[in-house]
Amino acid sequence: MKEPIKMHLWDQDFELGIEVQKYMYGGGIALFLHCLEKGKPVEPFADITVNLQMYPTQGSKAFVDVNNFPQVVELIENNRLGHLTGRVGQSGFCAYPEVEFDLKEVGKYVLNVDSLNKIMSEHIAVER
Repeated sequence: MKEPIKMHLWDQDFELGIEVQKYMYGGGIALFLHCLEKGKPVEPFADITVNLQMYPTQGSKAFVDVNNFPQVVELIENNRLGHLTGRVGQSGFCAYPEVEFDLKEVGKYVLNVDSLNKIMSEHIAVER
């Protein structure tokens, strides 16, 4: 991780890092935020993405969890982590926007670089 994401919520300042994984079902990219102390993760903060199996995603696209983390789109836009695609997935009463993540930008804040590198190599293979 090169630097933490800085976010002010609930009258507190947070330093955050991103964990990158893949969902077991569907294989889409999964992003999670962790609180940091002295650059080390100390506890989970929020899920950035949500897995909607009925709406498959590819490459660096994923639906973001606006239901449990309403500030997620603001965080993505403010840190240039990706952009909205215009596609929306529905689950229950909630509509989840799809984001195409810029994996190089995500890499600035990632805690598990090996996992990101593996996903990036798979993403490049899919584009070919």
